Amino acid sequence: ISSSEVYGHPESLPLSESRTAEPRSTYARAKLAAEAVCAQRAAAMEIVIARPFTHIGPGQDERFAVAGWARQLARIERGLQAPEIAVGALDATRDLTDVRDVVRAYGLLLEQGQPGTIYNVCSGRETAMREVLDTLIALSRQAVQVTPDAARMRAAEQQRLRGDAGRLEAATGWRPQISLAQTLSDVLEDARARVAQETP
Repeated sequence: ISSSEVYGHPESLPLSESRTAEPRSTYARAKLAAEAVCAQRAAAMEIVIARPFTHIGPGQDERFAVAGWARQLARIERGLQAPEIAVGALDATRDLTDVRDVVRAYGLLLEQGQPGTIYNVCSGRETAMREVLDTLIALSRQAVQVTPDAARMRAAEQQRLRGDAGRLEAATGWRPQISLAQTLSDVLEDARARVAQETP
């Protein structure tokens, strides 16, 4: 499992596997180095390389934006937090896929992927993070104030991200099955359940 972060900050979208990797972070460089090691052993060990884009879903750690927003909303609903959500950059766009669809893609690649081949795992859609937050707020039916938080801003934030999963679809027939609206609803329900367990 590699990462879409190996592509760096390209100027044109969507990103296909043929795009030259230009990693900008230590994490991305480590992923690309792991890809190189895997490529050397791909035939003998039947290694397939997946490059997932941003995936979200119930159970995700609250340090990630969407799960963090859902947790804040769940706490607001229970009166444990003032009706204010601290956020990072909202103008950035991401290619979001439900983690359950991502795991299904991994399973299909294990069965049908070509050793030594790289496959993007992504929805192929570009969604603004502001739209994601607005949807969560609408689902919670809470009036909240959205406040920028410098601690949640990343200096080297990628502004736009959208992948091309055509190679994965051609090899396995995979396509995302869970809508973004359903994912966000499930994420909020998961956050509510977690907050309920933490409080008397």
